[in-house]
Amino acid sequence: MTPLNSFSSPQSGSKSTATADAVDRRRSERFPFSAVAEVIETETQTRIPARVSDVSMHGCYLDVINVYAPGTPVELTIKHSNLSFETDAVVVYSLTGMGMGLAFRHLRLAMEPILKRWIAEMRGETPSADEVQQPVQSPTITHRAERHILGRLIGLMLEKELLTPEEGSELLDELLSDK
Repeated sequence: MTPLNSFSSPQSGSKSTATADAVDRRRSERFPFSAVAEVIETETQTRIPARVSDVSMHGCYLDVINVYAPGTPVELTIKHSNLSFETDAVVVYSLTGMGMGLAFRHLRLAMEPILKRWIAEMRGETPSADEVQQPVQSPTITHRAERHILGRLIGLMLEKELLTPEEGSELLDELLSDK
């Protein structure tokens, strides 16, 4: 498929000067993409369901009525083809009642193959034999492994008396309450 050439939503039909200027600053091509997403504003944990309409290796555009202000840090989850992509992002621009453009931040290694796979599909490329045989690690498994490692680290710090029992207890409570 051909990449989209504007930041405007496909339904908008026009683009402002600001969005036209933003097109020139893009780091990678965006491709039409349809998927279900959820955006969580980092500070307040406010959730907004959305629909992804295009994606690139560095960001995406979400069709959504309620938008966050530019500069707002968010957590993004995209679900497509039985895969779940999770990353931190920041709102680059928003169009009230239409949608918002997000730039991905701190892309975890486990998420990169998912994004590359989706983009390859949008380009009409078929995955290589290695990609087909090598399943993408589930974000849930990755998250569980990260929590296990952090739990062990807190335990070791307690044993070496680098943390007080109260500090260790607080950290473990926070770690275990994270979902």
